[in-house]
Amino acid sequence: FDNLSENNMEIFAALLIRNAYMLEHIIENEEVVYKTPDIISNINFSFIKDKNSIPIPPIIFINYIDLIATNEDVKYYKRKEKQKDSKAAEKYLREGIGRHNTLLTLVHALAIYSQKIEPYDLVNKFLRTGVEPLHNKHFNKFMFT
Repeated sequence: FDNLSENNMEIFAALLIRNAYMLEHIIENEEVVYKTPDIISNINFSFIKDKNSIPIPPIIFINYIDLIATNEDVKYYKRKEKQKDSKAAEKYLREGIGRHNTLLTLVHALAIYSQKIEPYDLVNKFLRTGVEPLHNKHFNKFMFT
């Protein structure tokens, strides 16, 4: 995060929170599609680099993060569907359990990095479960949320 300005970090956190709740997703031709917000073209996430230290464009990175979140949605949904529990599978998909946990854990890490909250909650829970989504009561610590 060395090259991430405070303003860009705020925007990045807001994008992750909005993605956790699928606020930029639309239905197009009967498919759910992520519509990348225009603001992303105005920011520099130069801290995100590939294995050769080449910066990854923000639009590519944020779509990659959305794919990870979508994978989490499918994983939770399919697990319940295989258990022949379609009601629980629909609940997982509707509530975005995998998506929320994944994206809001990233926001939690950003909040700690920017010293908006203390690290003990994340560390304690992360050691036990591997995820610790930032509680929505802390969203207001980011100016763009």
